[in-house]
Amino acid sequence: MECTLAPASEAPNSVHWGCIGCGSVCEVKSLPALYKTRNSSVIALCRRDQEALRSFQERHHLESATLHSSPEDLIARLLQFKADHPLKQVGVYISTPVSTHAPLAKLSIAAGLITYLEKPAARSAAESLEVLEVLKNAPSPPPVFVAYYRRCLPKFVAVKQALAALGTVSSVSVTLFQKRHLMDPAGKGHWHFAKETSGGGLLLDLGSHTMDLLDFLLGPIRGASGVAARVNAGSPGGEDVEDVVVGSWLHAGGGGGVVPGSATFNFAASHDLDQTVIVGSKGTVRFGVFDNIPATLTTAEGAVWTQERSLGFKHLGGVPEHVQGPLVEKIVGVLVEGKERGEDVSTLESAQRTGEVLDKLLNGRGGWEEDYVLPKAE
Repeated sequence: MECTLAPASEAPNSVHWGCIGCGSVCEVKSLPALYKTRNSSVIALCRRDQEALRSFQERHHLESATLHSSPEDLIARLLQFKADHPLKQVGVYISTPVSTHAPLAKLSIAAGLITYLEKPAARSAAESLEVLEVLKNAPSPPPVFVAYYRRCLPKFVAVKQALAALGTVSSVSVTLFQKRHLMDPAGKGHWHFAKETSGGGLLLDLGSHTMDLLDFLLGPIRGASGVAARVNAGSPGGEDVEDVVVGSWLHAGGGGGVVPGSATFNFAASHDLDQTVIVGSKGTVRFGVFDNIPATLTTAEGAVWTQERSLGFKHLGGVPEHVQGPLVEKIVGVLVEGKERGEDVSTLESAQRTGEVLDKLLNGRGGWEEDYVLPKAE
């Protein structure tokens, strides 16, 4: 699925974005979708490193975009553009380390700008709840979206369709093993492993995608609980975040029933394994959340069907070049064309649910502020 190239001027009510961050996620995954999608363009870029920002601008041929070194300057530019072009919509895409998601989202929302926030929405449910409060109290609350883009990817749309073939869904289980990665050769830890910046290591970076996807596929999660361990604490990289998390929960099922779920996230494993299994009375669906292998349905009679074949697995194409493209197209369709927002479009409210589940999987996150934000007394 490719984004449709078209000049934003084709629709008076188009969306013009400013990007705060412009880092690695923006290179292929997200920002090209914002300027390639029909009726959507990028008019401003913000990053503290101005040399890196100019290089980014050149690579993406965004010569007309203004460059800014602070979020406040970028927001001022967007507000001026909004005043000069009242028929156009203006938004902020926030692609920065997680520790700055909440404060930047508050700035954007307070300015009345559409906000597209990288996932997870914040380091904890408490932080994202603060953002929700700002949104609720805003004089004219703008739309706020969160980049849980897997809800819109063809593979998982197909899985959602296939659930009808499972009969009564009775359980879901997740196994995600990964070898340690993202480490600097010199031993300097990546920010994902810095607790003050990430809020919870790879569970918040990768596990958040998994738990949000299950919210989309099987409904909101309740009764989550978990235990977490820091297996690699004190290692040369200096990480001090949970790298093994085991948890369980319930999805509200149809007819008053429930669907139990369980997961093992091990980011200190010797090998990689990515498997989610949804079991029903008539069949079982297996898929990886992070691989590009087609999902598989095995029926109670033993027949095996892949994503491209029948029994609810409508062929919907492969992985798009820009993985956030399908979600961005949905967002622009909602904003510009007035299309109905479906469950496949992640909002701050749905992201808040995921944040609450992550907190509980991390053993309740008791004393989160003391452990993750405030320095401990010597």
